[in-house]
Amino acid sequence: MVSDPPSLATLAADVIRELIVTGELAPGERLIEARLTEQLGVSRPPLREAFAVLAQERLVQHEPRRGASVTALTVQDAFEVTTMRRALEHLAVDLVLPLKESPALEVCRAALQTMAVSAAGDDDSRAIHDTIRFHVTFVGLAEHGLLSAHYGSLTPQIHRYMRLNRQARVSRESLRERSERHRRMLDDALAGDGGAVHREIENPATVSFLPQLRDSLAAATPGAADWYREFAD
Repeated sequence: MVSDPPSLATLAADVIRELIVTGELAPGERLIEARLTEQLGVSRPPLREAFAVLAQERLVQHEPRRGASVTALTVQDAFEVTTMRRALEHLAVDLVLPLKESPALEVCRAALQTMAVSAAGDDDSRAIHDTIRFHVTFVGLAEHGLLSAHYGSLTPQIHRYMRLNRQARVSRESLRERSERHRRMLDDALAGDGGAVHREIENPATVSFLPQLRDSLAAATPGAADWYREFAD
């Protein structure tokens, strides 16, 4: 059965999402409708539908008299995205072990291989995409539809903060070291060592944010503020 082609709104949302998560559209930047309709070749109705989709993903916000803009990167959001990501990954580990050979596992191995290729080529931007693909496929090994759906909905935000985290840690963990860290994670899962996989999920190398988030520290909850002070450079 041939599936219907994606709508103009979906295509527009895909392009704008990529521009946001890669930083080409900066946090706080206004999304000018006239400019985007010309750039994307769509009219305003599908563009506004795309904005609504991205607002649900917390990538775009609407303000009275200002219109749509890219959501800011904040301590509170970093705390919520990172802690939720870790909680979902821990649950996936508990559900997936003992890990068995399966077609899904081959997809996970393929994702790990692309990470190694990106690391060898020192392609930082590609490596972030590949890292997220690995985590999505690893969580998918649990064969838990609701878990995968929740994790998938987080991936745009994970991408934004992973990119920020990478900028903070570039001098302390090479792409090759990061690729090897993920290989250990899969090897430990294959060996049935759940404790080791859980420890890799909590590895300090996964969290370290730039000082620029400190501007939003005053608006964070006490728990988020304490968490940030623990991990911020």
